[in-house]
Amino acid sequence: MSCDSHSTDEQKLTRTSNTFWSTQTAKYPNYGTTKKRRFHEINYLVEKIQKMKEGDVVSLTDVGCGTGSTVTVLQELTDIKMYHCYDISPAMISTIDTSSKRGADVETTVMDFTAIDASHAFPDTDVTLCFGVLQYLSDADSHALLERLKGKTAFLRDACYLPHEGRQDINTFSEQLNANYACRYRTLTEYISLCTDSGWKLKDIRRAFPDEIESAYGTKQWFLHLEK
Repeated sequence: MSCDSHSTDEQKLTRTSNTFWSTQTAKYPNYGTTKKRRFHEINYLVEKIQKMKEGDVVSLTDVGCGTGSTVTVLQELTDIKMYHCYDISPAMISTIDTSSKRGADVETTVMDFTAIDASHAFPDTDVTLCFGVLQYLSDADSHALLERLKGKTAFLRDACYLPHEGRQDINTFSEQLNANYACRYRTLTEYISLCTDSGWKLKDIRRAFPDEIESAYGTKQWFLHLEK
């Protein structure tokens, strides 16, 4: 494949992904297991945060926050006082409660992670989340995002293929989602390299979900705990 055709394919993947996510309504896409997966995500995060030194986690950045379900629950379970939430979907991010009624300050920003303004600086928070984002970005855009994230601790979650299965990029119509859908299913090795090449050190890695709520198409979700 020529460099030009590869670039064109990347552009098509990015365009499909951006269109799918930016036009989402206030309701998260129907994957069928979303709420069950949220339970495992929250358990993972609370476990990680509780193991950090008391008082060291008072601010959090959520890159790809969606409807803010993670931020909402963490306000009830942790002492985090400041949340910075970013997502490409204006409708989904509009559902986040920014009234501080739970005692924490919450700021929201609509952002296309493939076109981050050169002047933008992500906040230097104690923890950064980036769940289900990199699989929709090119290697170059993923690298640029990871390099620009601040703070010393980050937690990622993305869908992977095992190394012997190789990477698979898809750009097709999904009957389940009733929409055109694109995703880059990297291998776990590729994800680790993306992170380490962007200045992060891998501290811990584990499967995110049990097999019964994983994709029927063979991908497996992984949590990556990163430190600087």
